[in-house]
Amino acid sequence: LALITIAGQIVYSLLVISDLIYIFKNIHSWPVYDSGEEAHGIIAVGSTAYGIIAVGQHAHGIFCVGQLAFGLISVGQVSVGLIFALGQVGGGLGWAIGQGMIATKIVYAQLAFALWRVSGGAQCGFNIGASITKKAKLVTYCKCKGYQRYDIQSESKDVKCAVNGIMNAIRYPKYWPKKDRTEFIQYFYTNDDIETVIRHMVNECVKGNYHNCHKLNSQELQEVIDHLLGLKEEFESLVRQHFPQETELQMQT
Repeated sequence: LALITIAGQIVYSLLVISDLIYIFKNIHSWPVYDSGEEAHGIIAVGSTAYGIIAVGQHAHGIFCVGQLAFGLISVGQVSVGLIFALGQVGGGLGWAIGQGMIATKIVYAQLAFALWRVSGGAQCGFNIGASITKKAKLVTYCKCKGYQRYDIQSESKDVKCAVNGIMNAIRYPKYWPKKDRTEFIQYFYTNDDIETVIRHMVNECVKGNYHNCHKLNSQELQEVIDHLLGLKEEFESLVRQHFPQETELQMQT
């Protein structure tokens, strides 16, 4: 785990440092503002942008915003920021927030490799340095901090995690495996009883080891189902919003 984390940080550092060297070698000859297919300027906006402030599909600089962002402070789908990174995947030498991140300190993430520690929360996080020197747990798993949208009254943390995990999951169908997404759409629109759909979803989470459901006993699983039934109107509304029936038809054509 330490080798994975260190290797990731070395790769990230080389990507950003090479960009910074290029920028600072040439910044004196660039305009204050530039835009276009490939933009070079103190402020650069383009498909590919290099600058102190860079915005584009591929953004490189000090402050970067883009689909692919490489800088000191970066925001993007793939975000690499030596000081701070916010994105779906990426990381850096400093702090990071995102889906899957490698950094020295992770604020929030779903999958986190922290050279020091996960300071906020992660569904699955690895505290490399802190587990050695601070006697912290090497692995922190699904504490749902930062994802606990619903205040579930339960003595079981795993029940709270399961309810929040399932309700959050139906907001983000693009992260579902295609097969699971397709089968869920088919099941939902061929069953009128929302309670049946909820029970089916919980059972599938147990089979797939999702949201800690596989760790729950029968009583706790029923508790999860009861909490979801208490949210059934919102559950159904979210499914219809994020899993429209047309999506299934598009997949089949």
